[in-house]
Amino acid sequence: MTNLQKKLTAIVLSLTLLLCACADTSYVATIDGQKIAAGRFILAQLDAQAEALEKFNEQYPDANMNQELFDYSNYTLNEDGQDIPFIDWVNNKALERITLLAAYESEFERLELVLDPQRAADVRNNVRTTWGSAINPEAGMKEKTIGEYHEARGISESSAIEWGLSSLKEEAVFEAYYGVDGLFPVPSDEIERAFHIEYRRALILPVYKTDVNGEPLDEIDLAEARERAESYLNSAKGGTSFSELEAAEEDFRMEQDRLLNPDNYAFEDDFEDDFQDDFENDDIILSEGFEFTADFDDDELEEEQADLDDEAEDIPQTDEEEIEETEEDENEDEEIYDENEFDIIYGDEEVDSEFQISRDMAEQLGEELISLLFDELSDDEVGMAETDEAFYIVTRLDISQRPDWLERSRELLIVKLREDTIKEEMLKIAEGFDIQLNEQAIRRYNPTRLID
Repeated sequence: MTNLQKKLTAIVLSLTLLLCACADTSYVATIDGQKIAAGRFILAQLDAQAEALEKFNEQYPDANMNQELFDYSNYTLNEDGQDIPFIDWVNNKALERITLLAAYESEFERLELVLDPQRAADVRNNVRTTWGSAINPEAGMKEKTIGEYHEARGISESSAIEWGLSSLKEEAVFEAYYGVDGLFPVPSDEIERAFHIEYRRALILPVYKTDVNGEPLDEIDLAEARERAESYLNSAKGGTSFSELEAAEEDFRMEQDRLLNPDNYAFEDDFEDDFQDDFENDDIILSEGFEFTADFDDDELEEEQADLDDEAEDIPQTDEEEIEETEEDENEDEEIYDENEFDIIYGDEEVDSEFQISRDMAEQLGEELISLLFDELSDDEVGMAETDEAFYIVTRLDISQRPDWLERSRELLIVKLREDTIKEEMLKIAEGFDIQLNEQAIRRYNPTRLID
């Protein structure tokens, strides 16, 4: 638990909280006299529960959660050396969340901010549409719609709408603080430094440990895949372009597909055989019932083509053709991707193997690949990382040559740079709240009942 989380927990559980035994469980707390609907608390529990289950799986990897009487309430979650009962951990996090949202809404009003009408309407429409969506009967659930499912767990449609609007207000306050025209705009050089820390630019070629059907390779094929990957690595270090290596691997996978799934190519092979037979007989079949016999020689073909070319030159250009020529002239000065030098791509060209990788992708791509990119390779160096899924051939590139990536990542980087700072600001606001918890409601809404 971070110091910030400790402060937040202290606010909710220690500052001015007065527990009361209330018969009405439609709300879980009052903040400065305003009731917080139980549905909003349950939505906060769902968010907290997702985080709790991740921690649970890390702490108890061998727990048999499929057993019929499995009960999370019998377990604790360790945080900063303290063992906290599962239910208390989730409830504390949920209470922190609704307290923070109350602080954001208070600041939203103080700054006299206004929600974008279209975004607010989108929230309402999305919730209403989702509420009436049918649940697949094969799921084996007694509820027939998403709305019925949530209502059975204590969440009303109005609570879901309020939750979405609160998130919009949170975003608005953040933008008012740290946006380009905000009270405390984040300097561009700080954002650029964070960009170079958080991201890498790389060409990545995977050699998978599974075949085209997704089946794990046997020992012999796995050894062959490793050998093929090492060959690509040596070729890349020797100057072979990534596009050539990709083409080689694609050819290998296509040939493997032909061997493993011959039925997929039966029609194609039959068509090629028939087409070849027709050419050998000098007959080209254009359609059923119509046959064209190729009984002219090459000289006649060349003369006919020359006549067509002469006629085409006499046809005046259309406006569309002139526009296309102008665009081609403008693009002549643009820098084009040179695979041997790994230059930045301008214009319309795309390279599928070039990726913007963040440190947060370790779970998807594997720690080995992230470590290679961020800690081992320098710009223009080539390496190989092995994960459980594949052998990855990687060339790290100069990310400063992708200013477009910097721009598209700007908002996310600002959030990373200021998310703790704004929580501390909201904490100061929350310290002045008069918060009373409805103990009976909190006991009623046990988070373990939300786990399906």
